[in-house]
Amino acid sequence: MEQKNTNVLTFDDLARFTEEILLPGIEQIIDDKLKPINKNLDGIHVELADIHNELDGIHVEMADIHSELHGIRIDLNNLQERIMHLEKMTKEDLNAYADDVINIKKELKRLELRVNAIEVGTGT
Repeated sequence: MEQKNTNVLTFDDLARFTEEILLPGIEQIIDDKLKPINKNLDGIHVELADIHNELDGIHVEMADIHSELHGIRIDLNNLQERIMHLEKMTKEDLNAYADDVINIKKELKRLELRVNAIEVGTGT
């Protein structure tokens, strides 16, 4: 007579098999597949950190340049104002000199007329 197999798998047996055998095996397969990806991600993370540091340095340099440009603009505006003031002073001085030249010419003409009158009166 044949003997019947009385070893029936129960739900608890399947659960224990899944937990003890199947899941660790699947986890190992996933870990093995993810190792190269994680290694690449670590390398990318390092590269991104380097890029971030470089960008921080550029940001600091840009802030310095912006500050210097602001100072240059202020100096340029001050210089333009000083040049305009000098031009105004120069124009005023030139006008004053022109007036002086006109007055000197008038005085010279008046003196020439007097000298001519004296010469005519004395007969020289």
